[in-house]
Amino acid sequence: MSHNFTMGYPAIFFGMMCLVLFVVQFTKGFIKNKFSDWVVRLYCLGWAWLLQAYLLYARHDFTAKSAGLAGLNGILVALAAMGAYEAINDPKAEKIKLKGELL
Repeated sequence: MSHNFTMGYPAIFFGMMCLVLFVVQFTKGFIKNKFSDWVVRLYCLGWAWLLQAYLLYARHDFTAKSAGLAGLNGILVALAAMGAYEAINDPKAEKIKLKGELL
């Protein structure tokens, strides 16, 4: 039985999160070498929004309402992709607060 990647996979939240996670992880080396971690987070958000916009375009559903929802969904997708990466990469990471700063 063959499984092909179709436009239906990124249409669901988990599919879009996995797609953003894989694209960012394979391309972030260029960004991470020159900039700090927060730029990589913006890079992830940019990919989430770009892929959301492409999905709306491909499905011929580009309206103000769907674009607004896709923008919010892109934020959630980017946050989930970054969180999934952190959970897989360093599952036992502990962050402590010192003088109001996270380490």
